Amino acid sequence: MAILKESTTRELRNKLRERIKLQATGSRWSNPINAIGTTITGVVSDVSQTFVEKTSGLTNGDINKAWRAKILLDRLGGPVTDRVAGLPKDNSDSGKSYNPNNYPIQEPLIRSSSIPTLNGSFDYLDPITYKGRWRRKLQLGRLSGSEKDQPYTKVSVIRSTAESRNIHNKASQHKRNEIIIFNLNSSKGDYQYIILQNRPPEVEFNGETSWASIKSFGRNLPMYHFTGAEDKIQFNVSWFCNDSSRPWEVVQKCRLLEAWSKANGYTSSPPLLQIDWGGSGLFSNAYFILQSATYRLCNFRDGYIDRRNNDSNWVDGKLYPMAATQELIFARVSDNNPTYSYFYDNNKLSGVNGIGYWDKPGNYDGKGNTKDSNTLWQQV
Repeated sequence: MAILKESTTRELRNKLRERIKLQATGSRWSNPINAIGTTITGVVSDVSQTFVEKTSGLTNGDINKAWRAKILLDRLGGPVTDRVAGLPKDNSDSGKSYNPNNYPIQEPLIRSSSIPTLNGSFDYLDPITYKGRWRRKLQLGRLSGSEKDQPYTKVSVIRSTAESRNIHNKASQHKRNEIIIFNLNSSKGDYQYIILQNRPPEVEFNGETSWASIKSFGRNLPMYHFTGAEDKIQFNVSWFCNDSSRPWEVVQKCRLLEAWSKANGYTSSPPLLQIDWGGSGLFSNAYFILQSATYRLCNFRDGYIDRRNNDSNWVDGKLYPMAATQELIFARVSDNNPTYSYFYDNNKLSGVNGIGYWDKPGNYDGKGNTKDSNTLWQQV
């Protein structure tokens, strides 16, 4: 045991008496065991702290043994039985496993889980009616603040056999909407066309409008003069080889569109094109020139063994590309100055939500404003 100075020992003894009196006075004696344990724990903690301060971290001696006893007392007491003040009691279901094989046999209400909170959510159903299945009981209000599900409403479709057959026939006879590019330059009276093998996922429209800024002396804002506009559409297409007897089809389709972007020598200028976008008529009244038709070839095929027939044959692929991606940029042209009707169909705007005409009120000043209000949306 470490030897302490007499003054230090006397101070610790007096400190111990004061702490015992203070802890005994403030303790609740309704539970004597709890009060005694709390008093001893508090005294040991205070005295040990004073001892450490006085002895500069000395860890050997009777006080150290008492501190170890306090740790063992906390392990056996407070967290489990609440006999000593400490951490709150652990009421979680940790460590309790779910037993899925504990099926019911005779009892009407069976608990198939060892977790109490989970047992209340299981209910046993009639094995004859529900084939021995289990269900979770609906406990309303389990999640506070959550909305209740609406009851399931069964939608009945009443359709006769003839109507169903008619719909099926229409679906089977539907002609696929194709995207076709027509070449309107022809000396024989027939138009050459090409059908896009795959539908472009998107079409990009680039409309450029040119204005000339005319700055006048003394004006805070310049005058603008409209000098013209230009419309372009752009999309990407993909080509794949579907005909094994014509492995050159991919590159020839790419080069056909490439030729349409150029002049036919000195014979004719680049052709005038029209795009038929399915049944929508998206570009029905527009004419274009193909400004650019760049492409990228890929998947070049060398020799291979053709096993589609009973007799295997060796085929020389000649390194033809089996796939390609081509970027097409069209510029819109016209032999006259198009009006608004060339850009949109006024008949199709009728009945469209958000589009209409505003009748000028009596107090309209003729400058785009009303006399009693500085906003127009209130008059719509």
